[in-house]
Parts: sequence; structure tokens; C-alpha cells
Amino acid sequence: MRAHRAPRLASVKSIVAVALMILLISPAALGQATRSDDCVPVYPAGCPLQVGETQNAILDDEAAGHLWWIEANERQGLQVFFFSPNRAGILLYLYGPSGEELGTLRDLGGSNLLEVRGLEAGRYALVVQSAIGDAAFGRYSVQVKGFADRLAPVGIGAQVAAQSQSAGILSISAGFFHSVAIEKNGSVVAWGDNTGGRLGDGTMTGRLIPVPVALPKVESVDAGLVRSLAVDTTGSVWEWGLLHGGDSCRTGLSEATAIPILIDELPPAVAAAAGDEHSLVLAQDATVWSWGQNQQGQLGAGSYTCRGAPAQIDGLPPSKVVAAGKYHSLALATDGSVWAWGGNGNGQLGDGTTDNRPSPRQVGGLQSIADVRSGQSHSVALGTGGRVWTWGSNYTGDASEDRLIPVQVDGLPVIRAIDAGAFHTLALALDGSVWAWGLNEGALGNGGNDFRNRVDATKVQGIPPAREIAAGGRNSFAIALDGTVWGWGWNENGELGNGTRGGFSRPVPATGT
Repeated sequence: MRAHRAPRLASVKSIVAVALMILLISPAALGQATRSDDCVPVYPAGCPLQVGETQNAILDDEAAGHLWWIEANERQGLQVFFFSPNRAGILLYLYGPSGEELGTLRDLGGSNLLEVRGLEAGRYALVVQSAIGDAAFGRYSVQVKGFADRLAPVGIGAQVAAQSQSAGILSISAGFFHSVAIEKNGSVVAWGDNTGGRLGDGTMTGRLIPVPVALPKVESVDAGLVRSLAVDTTGSVWEWGLLHGGDSCRTGLSEATAIPILIDELPPAVAAAAGDEHSLVLAQDATVWSWGQNQQGQLGAGSYTCRGAPAQIDGLPPSKVVAAGKYHSLALATDGSVWAWGGNGNGQLGDGTTDNRPSPRQVGGLQSIADVRSGQSHSVALGTGGRVWTWGSNYTGDASEDRLIPVQVDGLPVIRAIDAGAFHTLALALDGSVWAWGLNEGALGNGGNDFRNRVDATKVQGIPPAREIAAGGRNSFAIALDGTVWGWGWNENGELGNGTRGGFSRPVPATGT
């Protein structure tokens, strides 16, 4: 049990309020908002933390806590990014110029985000404490960013909002806890969990129904674990949510943006794929590009070093499809061959081993392939004749049941489309029927109380003939020939977009249709 912290927090708040009052009288006490390398942010003086700056510190057991001073020079919002490998948790508080508490992060570990809007110009205090009594907390990184204080994007965003009224869903990409869709007019909408701004609507607020994303008209979208990617009609690539490029590649501190940002240093693109912490782009010239984290070689760079900016992957033939899993990547060449690289702990690279590969290798036993998809630790391929192959994790917890080379999926009719969720797979037949297998939790659409996992493909009941499918973290979608959208599975964060929470074990109308 954690120690009760209320008395100590009260005293810390008093210290912060007094220190703020002193600094308001004597701004020079901050040394004109500069920080020397040997400044340690202990009470009562603390250290300045400039907007846009990242600082590293160690909270030891002799410090009551750490104090960082932040100067807001104009009316703005502030985003505080906090990272530490200590999983025991933190208590982080943001105080205003009068000592008022504006926001908190409690009992968290890893990468965290605190966002506060509507702040006036002035001096703010950020307090960092351990959530485990007087014990040492350890090393951490903290970064502050400012943003214009508005609840929704302007410019393109206003145009998108007008465009997206009842436009109808053309295609869906389902992420782990959120989804992104292209409407028939080329605009983009998103719904579900919004941690880190992964919905791209200018807020960090989760949405139970689709909301417009501030983008020009797009050709393709992909929803990952914590962020989203889009390619617009000019070939430009946009990214939003928790990012893993730029400085975060080197520091491990995730950067977040609730509004799509343009990714430079890329040739014109046709598609993009979002892995857990890395990104792939397929360029119009059939080259493949990557950036982000690279723990298991998922960037295909021949090393395990992360990349903060996009770079072309060497050793690949001209390609026409890319797919990104948790730690592995796939590319489908224009000649129908399949190439894989990155993490291979479950055989998801299909080379007969469980060895990670930092460079692309051709997957044996496959030819005349029309499409590829990647789950968290499994891979799926669709042949030109309508047959389906899978390899990698079988998600049973028994490594002996993983498939280290591609195996054909039996019991399916002729298939024309596939998609891989985190732990399950969908297939769309020529007759419009939808088939599912893998881990269930409702994602297979069996109905009732049937949450059994399926190692054999099973037809999803209760939906009209479909033209499009999408598999998410623990949920699934189908777009019917009549344009209606159906969803089933996990829905605790509004992943189905139908205005509700709580899962559905059988298909129900989704995304407000």
C-alpha cells in the first residue's frame, strides 16, 4: 500500500504559493529565465524550464520534491510531457501565478501528458513528487510546449468541419483504441480514445462519435497504437498523436500533437503505415521510407538505432504496399514478392526462425501476392487467386503453436480483402461475407456470450454484404454495400463511434449511421 500523501501535499502547495508570491515581486530571482547545467530543481528556489525545452533530473530520497518555473509570455495553452522508467508512479502538479492548482498527473509511469488551456501570461510552477512516500523516485525527463489557446483548429480545420457533414464513410482504419476514416468527399474524421491527441481534432478529449480532423483532402489514412498518419491528394504525409520521431527518437520522451503536422523530408507518397513506435511510407516512386523507434530493427536500416527523420530503406525492390506491426514491418513488391524485417520473436517475419532482422528479407513460399497486412506480432498475405496465408503469433500463449513460415488458411471462400487487428484477422469474401479468427473479446462478432478464441475462420453473422473491412485492437468494422457502417467488439473508449461505451459481441450500427 502506498503511503497517504495528503499532509505532505498540503505543505508543498503552501511552499509553492509562497515562492510564487516572492517571484512575482522579484522576477530577477529566476536569473532571467536561464538555467545553468548544475541547477538542481529542489525547493524552494527550483529551476526555470522554458517553453519548448526538455530537462532531465533525478529525484532522490533527500528531496521533498522538485520545482520547475515556467514563463508564459502570452495567452496560451501548455502541454507538459513527462517520462520516467520508474513504474511506481508520480505526483505531478501545475500551479498558477496565484498558487491555484491547474492540473495534475497522478500515479502514472512511462510517458505521460498533462494539458492545460486558457492560461494568461505569467509565471507557473510545476511540482514533481514521488507517489511512494519518502522513497526515491529516480530519473525523469520533463518537457513543456506551448500552443495557441483555441479548442479547434482554424483554417483547414474550419473547412474540414464544413465538408464533413453527413458525407458518408468511404474507408476506415482501426487503431488499438481509436479509429480514423476517410469520408466520400475526401475529408477525415476520427473517434475513440484521444490520449496524446491521436484524433487530431485539436483537443485531448475522447470522442464517442466521429469528429473532423484538420486536414486537406486525403487519399489514405492509418491508425496506429497512439497516433495516426494520412497521405493527402498532393502526396504529402501528415502525422498526429504521440510521435516517435524528432527529438523523441533520441530522448525516449514522446512528443504529442493534437493537430496534424506535415512530415518533411519525404518524396510524394501514396500510403503510410503506423506501427507502435515507428512509421513507414510508400512513395510514388515505389521506394519505402521509415522513421521512429528501432528496438528490434523495424526501420529496416541495417541497425537498431532509432531515426528521428524519414530515410529510405535500402535493399527493397520497387514496392506497392507497406504494413507496420508492433516491432516488425512488411512490404509487398510490385512483382508480388513479400519482404519483412524487424522483430521476429513469434516468427512474424516468416523466415523459419525467431531471430530479429534489421534489414529486409524476402519471405519464402509466397508468390503472386496481392496484399499484405500486419498485426501486433503476426502477418497476413492475400494471393491473387483469393487464398490467404498467415504466419507469426497464434496468440495462444504456447510458442509451439506459432507459425514461423506462411501457412494457408483453410475453410475460406475466395477472398478479395484482408485486414489484421492486433490479435485477430478479418477476411472479406467475393460474395460480401466477412470472416474472422484469432483472439476474441468480441472482435470476432460471434454474438451472445460466445467469446471463445477461434483458430479456424468463422463467418460473421448479422451484417449485410460488405465492401470494406477494418480490424482494430480488439474491435472490427465492416462497411456494407449500402454504405452503412457496422462495428463489433471492444468499445470502452468509444472505438465503435456510435455514441456509446461498452462492448458488443455481435455487429451493431457504428459511427453514427
